[in-house]
Amino acid sequence: MTKPPLIASPHWRTEDESTLRGLAQSGITASEIGKQLGRSEQAIRNRLNKLGISLKRIKTKGKAAPSERLNAAREFASAGAALKEKNE
Repeated sequence: MTKPPLIASPHWRTEDESTLRGLAQSGITASEIGKQLGRSEQAIRNRLNKLGISLKRIKTKGKAAPSERLNAAREFASAGAALKEKNE
């Protein structure tokens, strides 16, 4: 029995990595980041690991609510998408 061929995912561009860094710092999950970047959760985790970035959540007093962090991450991602379109 032969294995199906691997389907290569798109290469990570510098803009994708900077967006990934910002989203990871905002505190949202790898799954949500993957949805925003159009990549699988595992692809996000692999790239974060390669970049030396952790998604571990740090509990601190006075930190923004999860919904506020998610909204900030979405704004950051949309700004990155607008920049990407401008450069193309």
